[in-house]
Amino acid sequence: MAILWFISFVISSSLAITSFRKMHTESDRLSKVLVYLGISVMFWVLSEFLIEVLFSEQWILWIHELKFIAILSTPLLLLMYVWDMYYGQAMQRKVRLILITISVIEMAGILSNPWHHMFRKSLDVIFTTTTIVATSNGPLYYSVILFMYFQAGWALLLVLKHYLNQPEIYRNRAGFLLAGISLSLLSNLIFQVLHITMDWNIDFTPLSFTFSVGVFYYGLYHFKHDGVEEKAKSLIIDQLALGVVFFDLNDNIFYANKYFCDLIGSTYEKLLAKSMKTLPTHMIEAIQALEPNKEANCECVAFNRLVIFTLRKVILKDRKGRFIGTIVFFTDVTDENRRIIQLEVEKMMAQQPHL
Repeated sequence: MAILWFISFVISSSLAITSFRKMHTESDRLSKVLVYLGISVMFWVLSEFLIEVLFSEQWILWIHELKFIAILSTPLLLLMYVWDMYYGQAMQRKVRLILITISVIEMAGILSNPWHHMFRKSLDVIFTTTTIVATSNGPLYYSVILFMYFQAGWALLLVLKHYLNQPEIYRNRAGFLLAGISLSLLSNLIFQVLHITMDWNIDFTPLSFTFSVGVFYYGLYHFKHDGVEEKAKSLIIDQLALGVVFFDLNDNIFYANKYFCDLIGSTYEKLLAKSMKTLPTHMIEAIQALEPNKEANCECVAFNRLVIFTLRKVILKDRKGRFIGTIVFFTDVTDENRRIIQLEVEKMMAQQPHL
């Protein structure tokens, strides 16, 4: 078991570190939440590993209860991650405050258990081929578990709602998230049932949450929607001299060509999955004000000079006519505008009487 917990620790810590390295802007909340989620799961599986390798009964009992810091924070971070992904904004401050306050109160109850025994009625360490902490639980324990289920279930319902409301072309990512959350919930539910009916004390829930963090990481950074990328690229093939950016249903950047990346001084890797709000302000205002299939000009400093672009916004729909995203084209018309202005000036000067 120690080897299994150690492998899980390495995986969760690696995902947290990699997500941290991928955080490029202060507005990249999803990566931040994923980092915290990875750290929480990492602490959880590290606790299980230490319980397995230590021989001090007192240390084992303390670590066994302290791991509830991670157990309480993991479902909350899971809910925050799903909320941010599908609502495009951080969870409301009041909601976060209420959930965090409940978690803190429950953690205080756990740490003060020696004085009231509402969380654990008894704790015993059994050393066999694997270290087992046999527990007899009080009402506060089941309150903590129900609160965990409430938060994880809420996240599951949000993903399920998104899954059912999306065109089929977008459902694969939500399906992966559903699988990850469902596995974690099912794993803990099986453990609780076995613990009550058979006095089973080995909990594989942290392993399932390690898998879930991996699913979220893959969904955020590497997942490709079958069909959407090909459709966007087919429109880009004949527009290689243009700046092209594709926004998905939530106005997150799904694809941007090299010209557009160079235009705003970024890279495709840094822009992928970022919100439209991370673009320059004047560019956001121009895109939002532009009507579909219409053109408008936008000025910005790019390539070390003032550049005038003509913007054109195209709405993408699937075969059933449902909206699946937006493509915006940026055409450099700086030189063309200068020629027009020069011709206008020459025309105006030609019409002036000679002095």
